[in-house]
Amino acid sequence: MLRALTILISCLFAFSASAQSSHDAIGRIDLGSDGFCTGTLVAPDLVLTAAHCLFDKTTGAAFDVAQLTYQIGLSNGQAKDQRGVSRTLMHNRYQPKAKGQLGNMQHDLALLKLAEPVADHLATPVRLGHPDLSGAQAELISYGKGRSDTAMLETGCNLQAHTPGIVVTSCQAALGTSGAPVLQLINGEMRLVSVVSAKARANGEPVALAVITGTEIPAMMTQLSAFQLAAHAH
Repeated sequence: MLRALTILISCLFAFSASAQSSHDAIGRIDLGSDGFCTGTLVAPDLVLTAAHCLFDKTTGAAFDVAQLTYQIGLSNGQAKDQRGVSRTLMHNRYQPKAKGQLGNMQHDLALLKLAEPVADHLATPVRLGHPDLSGAQAELISYGKGRSDTAMLETGCNLQAHTPGIVVTSCQAALGTSGAPVLQLINGEMRLVSVVSAKARANGEPVALAVITGTEIPAMMTQLSAFQLAAHAH
């Protein structure tokens, strides 16, 4: 039971400056000139992250797609490849000015449409799943402040329900962890079950708050595909 939970309203952007992960679908999203978040390839041309990553932390303005770059499988400062972004789509109920508020945090999800698909030999997209809150452990893969060049894998994390659409994980978040995937083994396959939005403290211990992907992300993926088809039709 979580008796005391303090949300750190400053969301988990990082500014550029571990253990190497084999999950090449997880990459670093470079934001503007010196910020970054973590993102996960969920289709050959779609990256899932946190919606607040799409907004400049200092000015509050939305980043132009030309300011976003996805570094595929970045490890030891070397990416397998990189992709520009052609379009972004955030959850339609996310309010940028209300970041950090729990009622808004459950919608802190966004997709990046890559300018060019990622080939299978570079990375295999991660499938989505629903979190198992019965005691099954989870893992978190993320970039962060002081470890921006290689994703860190944290295993053996607990998951607990918090507020609607939000889970608390004992995996620890750092600046730059926003958008990182919380993964669980489901039917023999690692599935993405939630996306890190903020760090917090529960009973005096550091934890992370993560957004359950639910049914919204598949619907958003379909919506972006519809944009693509419409563009081809013209």
